[in-house]
Amino acid sequence: MQAYQHTGCVDAESAATFAHREPDNVPDPQDLLTAPMATLTRRAKTVEVQSFVDAAVRLLEGHETSTGIRQRKRTEAAQTAFLRAVEAFLGDLLLGAKIGRGGWVFRSRHAKSFSGGEVTYRQFIAVAETMEALGLIEVVDGFNAMKTISWEGGQTSRYQQGKAARYRASKNLLDLAVGMGVEAQDVGRHFQETTPTKLIVLKDSSRRFGRDKIPGRPMSLSPTATVERLMDQVRLINEFLDGIDIQGGIHKGFYRVFNLGDHPGFDWNKGGRLYSIGIDNYQRLKEKDRLGMTLDGESVAEIDISGSYLTALHGLLGQPLKIEGDLYNVPGIPRSIVKGWLVATLSNAGHLKRWPKDKAADFVEETGQSLSETYSIKAVREAMIANYPVLDAWGQVEIDWGDLMFRESEAVIGTMVHLIKAYQIPALPVHDSLLVPASKVGLCRNLLVDHYKYSCKIEPRVTVDFPEGWVVEGS
Repeated sequence: MQAYQHTGCVDAESAATFAHREPDNVPDPQDLLTAPMATLTRRAKTVEVQSFVDAAVRLLEGHETSTGIRQRKRTEAAQTAFLRAVEAFLGDLLLGAKIGRGGWVFRSRHAKSFSGGEVTYRQFIAVAETMEALGLIEVVDGFNAMKTISWEGGQTSRYQQGKAARYRASKNLLDLAVGMGVEAQDVGRHFQETTPTKLIVLKDSSRRFGRDKIPGRPMSLSPTATVERLMDQVRLINEFLDGIDIQGGIHKGFYRVFNLGDHPGFDWNKGGRLYSIGIDNYQRLKEKDRLGMTLDGESVAEIDISGSYLTALHGLLGQPLKIEGDLYNVPGIPRSIVKGWLVATLSNAGHLKRWPKDKAADFVEETGQSLSETYSIKAVREAMIANYPVLDAWGQVEIDWGDLMFRESEAVIGTMVHLIKAYQIPALPVHDSLLVPASKVGLCRNLLVDHYKYSCKIEPRVTVDFPEGWVVEGS
């Protein structure tokens, strides 16, 4: 990694605007590695943030003039592109400041990474360099991070993995925003994502590199009748929800992701979940925070499909799910371990030989103990198979995780479309659950059960969580 250097304060002409400050702290390497991507897609939506963007533009243009960087006035098209780059980058920088992780965001400087985007490579580089010169941002150039790969048999390999440049808002920039009434914690209200243009995304299979799982890569789409039908469905949902006042969580549109596109049996029947755009969307909220949301002023309730993948597996294999009550209640194993094992196993191609690294790390953080020593993967697997014999053949049957996700997504999306077309009722998915107006829970629950039965060939167990203080009729 290159040595980190603070870039100084603003130029002499603008220095009076800011108090002199000491350089920010040297970044934590882990913060740099976990930084989210600067997507450069956000737009200013409030009067306050537009004033903030305008102030930043004046600083950048003043610096260009005073230093002689720019001799001629930009053309109208170039000026529009410049303003868009400033607006989008500021949105990402403030979002980074809100999320934490040191406030850093990453963005590749390769020209090809800007192809097809709203912000051009040339304008982004110009904006970033000027902001750096003014002390409005701090920059860590692209660097190599050491990567360790664990192989079967205990062997390990190490190699250098290239990382893109990192950026974060300086104290100067954050104080300028606050002075305009823009707090980083409120960035979702001030800067909003644009409606997604790619309604359908197709990815190939993930790959294993040692114990690491490398996500599937995007694949090109052919304009078939099936793709058009799928796009029309997502477009219908997006257009309807665009007219709904959503408060308490951020949502600007869905795109649908299909997986395993390189699978021999792929026929738009693998994966298929709806994802809300943006890294601060409502789907990332904790459950208690989601229950604080409103749809057109009405509180929401969350209808959850209990053990969705496990239930769907039984249904698609024609096996009855005989156990009553909580599906995660397995003798001798804590509920959280059961749920974690099921999620990890049924999202994998077969039975796990060891606990995933993230789950093992979480267990150590929560308990101070080793997960593999406390609950060996073999012991948990044997207990799960004893409770659910259908799991014994996982990885050997024709059904895989992509099939389970697709059937679940068809049930959830089918319910959403049904509610829109027949009742004009909004619903927001969180993968295997739906946020719906609390007063419409009965209808929404029944429709979700019906669509799940049709898609997964089995009746699911569902639970309903209401917002705090909500009085359930008849209770």
